[in-house]
Amino acid sequence: MQTTFPNGRPDSFDKVPVLGFEVANVSRRDILSFITSAITSHRTTTIACLNAHYAEQSLNSPLLTHFYRSADLVHCDGVLLKWACEVLNPGVKLQERIVGTDLYYDILEEADRRGWRVFLLGGSTEIVESAASYLQQHYARLHLAGFHHGYVDLLDERPLQMIEKSRPELLFVGLGQPRQEQWLLKYRARLNVPVCIAVGAGIAYLSQKLPRAPRWMRQAGLEWLFRLLVEPRRLWRRYLIEGPVFVTRVMSAILGQDRSVSMGIE
Repeated sequence: MQTTFPNGRPDSFDKVPVLGFEVANVSRRDILSFITSAITSHRTTTIACLNAHYAEQSLNSPLLTHFYRSADLVHCDGVLLKWACEVLNPGVKLQERIVGTDLYYDILEEADRRGWRVFLLGGSTEIVESAASYLQQHYARLHLAGFHHGYVDLLDERPLQMIEKSRPELLFVGLGQPRQEQWLLKYRARLNVPVCIAVGAGIAYLSQKLPRAPRWMRQAGLEWLFRLLVEPRRLWRRYLIEGPVFVTRVMSAILGQDRSVSMGIE
């Protein structure tokens, strides 16, 4: 397996700068190697995905900016972000655009193969219970360490206490942005969990109650369109306003780079 990890080390990888963030140039298999290394060495790490929406939100939030800059691995989830990474870094080609939901299923399969313990935090009681039931039904060797709904105050330490007691190797945090990032920033130093993953709507997808786009749409990079059609009132601004704003921001950055070069500025 080809890897971007220098000297074969799964705790380091090539990073691509984009609008003040650093995106890991990795494949899904590379991320699984990173997770395995973190669990084996019992290092506490944070994994997050970045797309145009998350980038736009973060550029207007010091808290979110800090979260993404301090995460151990940030992967590219989104057609626009992949385009931005490559157009802002001529000669760079990302290995993959890694859709978060696809990655989560890969991680669960690896957890099933290795018998890892998984904790789910997020969603309504119905959603997280359905997601937990799905894991128990489809992954015989995976250990469900526990689960808790996401309707908790950030000062409520009961979920933290459950996690500490159950000692999972993997923690899926799906509280939505920016609450999941706030929660992880507040508590990750106290979590004795090797891998914490900000999953957004990932738990809702695992519950099988939120439909995914057909495979052909996902492969064509059109999952955003399917999501817009399914949840237009919630997502119209994300895809119809923030997307064009992100493209404009990237084009402005390109023009700024070109102007610097033409003026002889290093």
